[in-house]
Amino acid sequence: MKPELDLPRANPCESGLTDVPSMRAPAACSDGELLAEIRECEAVVRRALAEQYALMAEVERRGLYG
Repeated sequence: MKPELDLPRANPCESGLTDVPSMRAPAACSDGELLAEIRECEAVVRRALAEQYALMAEVERRGLYG
């Protein structure tokens, strides 16, 4: 079992999320906006993972890993 990352958790139903420019409360979004937001988040995650994998491959190639 992998250890859980200690990341801050946000409740998307809390009104304070609208204070963060990049986050909106899901209840305030239309269905289309919510789906578009999900797709955008998924794209960001895919790009971040691709970058992480490329960096990990370079670390492995250089023999720096573990």
